[in-house]
Amino acid sequence: MAWLGLGVLQLACFVRFCRLPFDEKLARVPDDGFYYLNLARNFALRGDWSFDGGVSHTTGFHPIHAFVASFIARLVEDGNLLLVIHGALGCLLTLLAAHCVLSVFAHDVGASCGVLFVFAGGACLSCPLMAMEWPYVVAIHGALLWLVLREHTLAAFVAGTLAVLARIDAVIPTAFTALGVVAWTIHHGLRRRPVRPDRAQTAVAAFAGALFTFFGYGAYLWMSTGYFFQGSARMKSHWASLQGFEPVRLLALPWRAVPFGWWLVENRAPVVTAIGIGVCIVAAAIGARDLRRTRVPAPPVDSLPMWMAVPALLGTYAVYAARLSSSQPWYTAHFVVPIAVLVGMGARALFRATPARVPCAALVILGALSFVATRTAIWPHQRLLAAAGEWIRASGKLVVSYNAGILGYVSDSHVVNLDGLVNDDIHPYIFDGTAACYIEKIAVDTFVDTDCSGRADRDLDRIKDDLFGDATQRERTFGRDPEETMCVVAAWHLDRDKLHEACRRASLRDGRD
Repeated sequence: MAWLGLGVLQLACFVRFCRLPFDEKLARVPDDGFYYLNLARNFALRGDWSFDGGVSHTTGFHPIHAFVASFIARLVEDGNLLLVIHGALGCLLTLLAAHCVLSVFAHDVGASCGVLFVFAGGACLSCPLMAMEWPYVVAIHGALLWLVLREHTLAAFVAGTLAVLARIDAVIPTAFTALGVVAWTIHHGLRRRPVRPDRAQTAVAAFAGALFTFFGYGAYLWMSTGYFFQGSARMKSHWASLQGFEPVRLLALPWRAVPFGWWLVENRAPVVTAIGIGVCIVAAAIGARDLRRTRVPAPPVDSLPMWMAVPALLGTYAVYAARLSSSQPWYTAHFVVPIAVLVGMGARALFRATPARVPCAALVILGALSFVATRTAIWPHQRLLAAAGEWIRASGKLVVSYNAGILGYVSDSHVVNLDGLVNDDIHPYIFDGTAACYIEKIAVDTFVDTDCSGRADRDLDRIKDDLFGDATQRERTFGRDPEETMCVVAAWHLDRDKLHEACRRASLRDGRD
């Protein structure tokens, strides 16, 4: 029944999304989602992974989502229908993950409400509709939890393999999960309550599958590109190295995975974001205390989900805080299942003596509020990018852009990506600080992007000055978003002579002539 209630909520969100016109969907699907859709379309048509129709090539994608998107692109050409299909698939995978976690707590009403507290809000209502890898990762983590508890060793190995193919850094939570299960096994052995090692073997098998795929895929990338990691991972690591270690800022990641945490993050509440970690710690403490105080000794396996969730949550957060430069909604994929487990265990203890109607009523209210809260567009300025993409396609020219996803998709791949997420060719230039030379090399004279230079967190004018010097002149404005008045989509003409001078200055700074 709990799973069915979540299905109704997911269906309501999906139907609302389907009824939106294409430009309104653009305000709810991240620009990165269109990186995948355009890469998939080009792969279906040309057989190579190029975002811009062959000008550059990329390894900046996660394989499962990219190949599934490519298969769908062979069948469907309409962009609106593509988003609907990806949204339907994302909702189904999210429901699968919720079902796997709910099965851990059998028919306990309080625990089930705790699990649904996570799945009925926050990232779990919006991310399935974003055409990103998020639902694949969450579903596989849910399946891994279920497989370890039921000791399906071979299936766990396969799931570990799929986890890394869904998102390459899934090897991190898989490793910490296996560590937790092994520690649980040793702990009960030392307390003279030995448990069979089958679950530890299953968890280690899942990690072995993840590790095998991680190194196998890395070896493939090394042989084909000379780099062990995919292009997008190298760029994000580069950005993190420039910004430094900021663990407090990245507390936003776990917090985004709970209801209304997204709103708190976007409204710059750093103290409140720390509550996201606090909630998980308190829930784990309550659940552990409940297991210890139960009059009838609980079976040892009752504590296993907590031993799996805590290392996966804290270990993955530590690695992310060290290596990521931003906090995006779809980065919550590794956190949803561990948080749902911990909140479920805490809720089981809190509502043990409470009538079932109390947590159920609270959950219904939460679901209604979450449905209303997710109605608001996350990226309202992206509505304007469709008009810019149409202009690029009509002009027939090749342009460059940092936020190139929607522009590239709408313009039929007439956009070269500058931030390097889907353009491996520009990486040496970015690392050397000579990106202006790359633009000169490909002979492009137009730069199109979203100008939010009035906002403190993104000064595009400063970026343009660093890259192009005084080589830019605004050529066309496509409109100012009514909800985000500081953002405007525009095109800038690049003066070839001044761009050459900017390249020369950058080369001198880099020590080259």
